[in-house]
Amino acid sequence: MLAHLEQQFSHLAPVVRRLREDHELLAARLGRLEKLLESDREIDLEAELDRLEADLGIHFAYEEKYLTDALNRLA
Repeated sequence: MLAHLEQQFSHLAPVVRRLREDHELLAARLGRLEKLLESDREIDLEAELDRLEADLGIHFAYEEKYLTDALNRLA
C-alpha cells in the first residue's frame, strides 16, 4: 500500500519514508515486548504497554494527517 501511495503521490515520499521507519520501530517494540513476556525477568507490563500505546497513537495521527486525502482520492 505504501509503495502504491508513493507512486501515485510522489510528494508523499518523505511521509512514506517516515511511516516505514515507524513500522520498523513498532515491530522492534513488539518484538522486545514479546521477548520480555517470554523471559523470566520481572517487567513493568503497564509501562511497556503505555510506551507502545503512545508510539501507536503518534503513528496513527501522522498517518491520518498526511494520508487521508490521498487515500480518499484512491477510493
